[in-house]
Amino acid sequence: TVQVDDQQKVGNSKDTVDVTITITGSNDAPVFDSAIGDQITTGAFTENKDTTAALDAPRELIGDIAFTDVDLTDSHAVTVTSDLVDVDGNLTSKVSLLDAKSQAITLSAAELAAVKEAIAGSTFTPTIDLDTTKTTDSGSVHWTFSAQDQKFDFLGEGETLTLTYTVQVDDQQKVGKDRKSVV
Repeated sequence: TVQVDDQQKVGNSKDTVDVTITITGSNDAPVFDSAIGDQITTGAFTENKDTTAALDAPRELIGDIAFTDVDLTDSHAVTVTSDLVDVDGNLTSKVSLLDAKSQAITLSAAELAAVKEAIAGSTFTPTIDLDTTKTTDSGSVHWTFSAQDQKFDFLGEGETLTLTYTVQVDDQQKVGKDRKSVV
């Protein structure tokens, strides 16, 4: 309330008016914690030699990716984009196969089929592990990659297959944030 007084002390020498301030919030997107670095968003294992399907337990990699959202009323969902093979059956740029000298490998039809089978037989699953954004503005996405080791028997000594999945945290307010996870 603002008051004006003419200081004359005669009659009604004062007048008041209410001043209303309205602040309209905007949606702030969730943000992945850049302080974590690639250590948490990257997983790796070395394919076992001479495994058979009967003895081969699934290989599993896990990790967590922290995020923040300053909008304390938001709830969060997580999705993954795993477009490793396009609609025509070709590998996308999210799949990399390198030889022991880190040079790209040109695949034969049989090798391409083996890579596709390895991809088809693997799973990458992200879940919201912790969402305390309603009180502390932080949360985390837990991810799991699982695959049968023998699906990677086509890899030669020192060769590497890299699969890149894009994880998105969505505050369900039409604003999301992506983070790549590399396995």
